[in-house]
Amino acid sequence: MKNLLHNIYENVKACVRNNNELSDTFNLELGVRQGCILSPFLFSFFINELATQIEMNCENGIQLHPDIVHVFLLLFADDIVLFSSTVAGLQKLIMELETYCDEYKLKVNRNKTKVVVFKRGGRLAKNEKWQYRGIELETTNSYKYLGIFFSHCLSWLTHAKYASLQAQKVMIGLYKQLNVFGDLNISSYFKIFDAKIYPIISYGAEIWGLSHLPDIERVQLQACKKFLGVKHNTTNLMVYGECGRYPMSLFMSIKVIKYWLKLLNMPPYRLPKKCYNMLVLFDRNGHTNWVTAIRKFLFSKGFGYVWNNQYVNFKNLFISELMRRLKDMYLQEWFENMSLSSKCLYYRMIEYNLDQEMYLSVINVKKFRTALSRFRCSSHNLYIESGRFRGIDRENRICKLCDQCAIEDEYHFLLICPVYTRLRNLYINKYYSVHANQHKFVALLSNRNKIILQNLPMFVYYAMKFRAEYMLEHNISYM
Repeated sequence: MKNLLHNIYENVKACVRNNNELSDTFNLELGVRQGCILSPFLFSFFINELATQIEMNCENGIQLHPDIVHVFLLLFADDIVLFSSTVAGLQKLIMELETYCDEYKLKVNRNKTKVVVFKRGGRLAKNEKWQYRGIELETTNSYKYLGIFFSHCLSWLTHAKYASLQAQKVMIGLYKQLNVFGDLNISSYFKIFDAKIYPIISYGAEIWGLSHLPDIERVQLQACKKFLGVKHNTTNLMVYGECGRYPMSLFMSIKVIKYWLKLLNMPPYRLPKKCYNMLVLFDRNGHTNWVTAIRKFLFSKGFGYVWNNQYVNFKNLFISELMRRLKDMYLQEWFENMSLSSKCLYYRMIEYNLDQEMYLSVINVKKFRTALSRFRCSSHNLYIESGRFRGIDRENRICKLCDQCAIEDEYHFLLICPVYTRLRNLYINKYYSVHANQHKFVALLSNRNKIILQNLPMFVYYAMKFRAEYMLEHNISYM
């Protein structure tokens, strides 16, 4: 097969060099057309010769240390990346590409050809201009290569915005399709998210996964809030607590560490291994780079000995232990942030673990499930929340539907306010409403009895509906 492809390649090259047009008959006999399985093989022969020519004629590439190795270009299918450490060196590479394309009648898509100058900041110098066939190439601050946006300052914010936008487009399409099938249970909902959305937002995380990228986290939060039916400004801590989901950053970190372990076991002649050795050398000399982020990450999680050893005996066991450590540390951070948040005053009483709440799978009617989710996450219109956005002090957010001069919060609404007595007697066990206290309030919202879990959201839904009608009928306003 290899000899056959080589013979085909030599015939094609001879035709090109003799300025002969490849006839349709020749194309049909060989099957060499766009999309044909032979096309990438033949193109690889052409492109490999370009690589050889550039290595022979050019001197200023990117030098890898401590090995004195020059890298001039990267090849993937029909995509070519040329790079150099000098302005003249890059122009020389472009001229070699121009010469090669002239010889073999190849064309470069000038619209997709851009130049990115990687630097810490500042404007480009006057001489930082490059031409192809006498026409100046466009210089840009970022460029997408193999699905990842590389910015001139090596920031991943541009890629994060692009990935999150692509994920949101897919999510919108999924929501339209899911509307045909009706409401999904939470298990199926997040299985679809993990299968369709996660690969989009985690693409290339091996190199950017340790960076703080809010746009990536926002995609999962939007999916969680969409299922819960809560407002977009609902506290993220409560959203994670209800759905039992961990931030995307945990899983991105694991992808980085897995790739790092792969690099450690890679043969020394491979270019990624050479680049890694260079980054380790720079890190030891005080330069911050990708390796620095890994080293600091491992030490901060209590795995500094793994970095020092640069070796792991049992990879799967180590990854499992690292994931457990990351989840435990996030749980501590989650509890601490909830204790400091005024919005989580009641929520921290009813939520003890970052596990998926039982009611999300027990309640099959979406409107009831949404009503309870909004109530638990303080994503409702009670005065305790609406007064917050109007700048009213907490002690002045008094319920106007009754004469008890009590703050209209979740506890008052659920167990105290006499306006909802009829509904309360219908849906809530009298044990909780008679001689109500904070302990009973917490016990009711934390209950795992299926009958109670099915009745509680019905009370919340109809009581909220009754509240709106009552305020309209009696001309009550909190403005």
